[in-house]
Formats: sequence, C-alpha cells, structure tokens
Amino acid sequence: MLRIFPLVGLPVFEMPKRVSAKQSPMLYIRARGIEAKGQETPEGFLVYKDSQILVEEVTSIPNWVAGLRRDIEAESVVMPLLPGVGISHFLHDYVFKSPSAAAGVILGRAANGRTEWKTDKGRLLKELQEERAKEKNDS
Repeated sequence: MLRIFPLVGLPVFEMPKRVSAKQSPMLYIRARGIEAKGQETPEGFLVYKDSQILVEEVTSIPNWVAGLRRDIEAESVVMPLLPGVGISHFLHDYVFKSPSAAAGVILGRAANGRTEWKTDKGRLLKELQEERAKEKNDS
C-alpha cells in the first residue's frame, strides 16, 4: 500500500511539506471557541496537527463539505466527531485542495477560505494573495 497509493495519486501516507513563514505566513481560524492553524503550500492548504474542528454542522452544510468531513474522519485525520462533545481536533497535518475546503470542514458549514483564514494580526488570506499577485505583475 505504501508504494501503490502514491502511484494512483493518493498521498495518504506522505507527510505534508512544511513551508517557511517567508513563503506563506501562518494563518488562523478563530471562531466559536476553536482555533485552527494552517498555511498555503504548493500542494494545497495545509492544516496543522492539533487544529480544532467544530463537531456541529449547520443544516445548510453543502453535501461536498459534509462528505469531506466524513472522509477525513474515516481516514483517521481527526478524532471521531462525537455529538455532545462540541470540539474535535486534527491528529496530524492534512493538506486540503483549497483554503475554502479546509475552512468549511473546520467550521461545519460553507465557508470562503480567503476571508476565514487570517494572520495573527487579522490580515485576510485574500489580502495576502492580492498583494502577491500585484508584486508578481509589477516585476
């Protein structure tokens, strides 16, 4: 399995590569008593081990977000989402395809990752991405 999964595009047993703060600053979601931290990486959006996740889902949660939450639970990425407990956490680092997918899973609802993820000083991921795009266009 260790050799076959990567061949079919499933990096299940691969550890995500950490990036330097210069490449991408640490970003946070702090809401309803939880804190999650992550960073943009070339592979996707990396959520770090011990980041917290809300167990409760809103009734209007998109099916794809609910499905992703079930998938990462089945893959033992997070502690089992137990009703009544309220908060769970990531057992190891995990790379999502987008910051919005990560934010939706963490918050249990549809979420725009570009506005949910913020630096410690409150700057939005959207602002950081726009600055990088402007710098790239200016050079």
